[in-house]
Amino acid sequence: MTAWWSFVLVILSSVVSALGPVYLKEVSSEKINFTLLFNGTFIVGVGLYGLGVLLMVLALFGGELSVLYPFIALTYVWVVVLSYFRLGESVSSQRILGVLLILASVILLGVQ
Repeated sequence: MTAWWSFVLVILSSVVSALGPVYLKEVSSEKINFTLLFNGTFIVGVGLYGLGVLLMVLALFGGELSVLYPFIALTYVWVVVLSYFRLGESVSSQRILGVLLILASVILLGVQ
């Protein structure tokens, strides 16, 4: 049986993991060189990726991989939402349909 806190951690992991590429996208217009490694936004983006992995590992202590891992698909949902609000990207009706299908799939796979 999967503990409730594992679901909380894996969902938090997906949110944090989605924030990483949003921060990295913000520095993507800069030249790629050694100084990028010292850019605060770049460091935060990479750090968020790492924190997302750590949260996922902690979540796995309380549950089954086959139950928890589908929730990682929520990362794409968060990326679409964050890209819209933080980066001003457009969201097509096809993308919204894709997000809804992902949500339905996560519910089907993750609910015990």
